[in-house]
Amino acid sequence: MLVYVPVAIGIGVGIIMLFLTNLLRNISASFSNIPSLVGFITFVILIVIGFYVGGFEGVAYVILGVTIVLFSIVSFTKSIKN
Repeated sequence: MLVYVPVAIGIGVGIIMLFLTNLLRNISASFSNIPSLVGFITFVILIVIGFYVGGFEGVAYVILGVTIVLFSIVSFTKSIKN
């Protein structure tokens, strides 16, 4: 439960991030970086919250942040690839 729920939420957010990257890449190449940048900012915020809260809940925030940053890296590589 501690690992599965944050990973599932992270995968859901990541799929939405990849969809938005593809949608924005069709509109304009410069806008396609926005979902990945928001993912990186979310990662930093979740890591800070995870260390502030501590315990098992803090670990869940860190796992969620790591899952989002992995999808954010994939989204960024897809947005710069022409």
